[in-house]
Amino acid sequence: MAYTVLEATDAAIGALEKDDVSSRQSIVVRDGAPWGVKGKVVLVQGSDEGVKHAEQVAIAAGAAKCAKAAQVKTDVDAESDAAAGGMGFVFG
Repeated sequence: MAYTVLEATDAAIGALEKDDVSSRQSIVVRDGAPWGVKGKVVLVQGSDEGVKHAEQVAIAAGAAKCAKAAQVKTDVDAESDAAAGGMGFVFG
């Protein structure tokens, strides 16, 4: 699955949510402080074409590529795995 991580403004996040192709991708928004980023970071995952399109939409609206993309992706994935493990404990 393709992904991109962006440092995004509220305007860029809004543009992603309003765009038909971008909104069909998985979009995760987090505060950027844990990674030393002012504002928010956005992880977009999905098809190659969808992620590329979403990146273009967000950059046109004021976002920038995140220098710590790999770390953000790792941390968000770990957070999702921990949440899924917790649900297994509750329902398992």
